[in-house]
Amino acid sequence: ATATWVPTTYYITPVVEGVNKTNIGYTIQTESVTIPSYPLTGKNFVKWTKTSGPTGGGASTESTTGEIILSSAHGPITYNGEYSLINYTINWPTGSSLGGSTNYPITGSLSASKPSTYTYNETVNPANYLGTLARPGWKSPTFTPSTIPVNSTGAKSFALSWTTNEYTI
Repeated sequence: ATATWVPTTYYITPVVEGVNKTNIGYTIQTESVTIPSYPLTGKNFVKWTKTSGPTGGGASTESTTGEIILSSAHGPITYNGEYSLINYTINWPTGSSLGGSTNYPITGSLSASKPSTYTYNETVNPANYLGTLARPGWKSPTFTPSTIPVNSTGAKSFALSWTTNEYTI
């Protein structure tokens, strides 16, 4: 009788934001595996970082491409996916888009601290950045949209609308 050796299958567990993803099997004979990057709204994949598993001549400690070099690794391995927030552009009204005219000019300006970008996990309320903007004889302007809510993605543009003051005579 001839002995047949079958390599043991071990597993790599990718973890994304605390959630275990589908295990990837490998044996001591496997040279490399690729962990897919899992899409996350509002975030870019940065790298996989080994958080547990064989040390020494084992698996790669990190990978920005998802390819894990195993170098005779054996045993369960966990990799944590690292992601960075995407900064989306905010376009604020400027010049003539502020809504002024020769007869009813705009005075002041929007706040210098208004953000030029936002991330999907934050809310931007444009009314907080009115600064010293005014138009004599008109009410304070309103913005459209009135907010960039949490979980928004993509570049956003604000527009201003002015309403005349009403006076009782």
